[in-house]
Amino acid sequence: MNISKRIINYIEKNSLPIEMIADKTGVSVDLLSNKSKRKLNATEMLEICNYLDIDPKSLL
Repeated sequence: MNISKRIINYIEKNSLPIEMIADKTGVSVDLLSNKSKRKLNATEMLEICNYLDIDPKSLL
């Protein structure tokens, strides 16, 4: 499973509001849903990890 999918699964598993995460991180709502075909880039991934207080290494 790629890192983007792991972040999306974490968000869904914890019932976190995608709209709020998108607003606070500047990452598109589309990228935070399973509908997106594009993976998160490194900057987007780090923004989300920082906001959610997730160690990025834990996603590897």
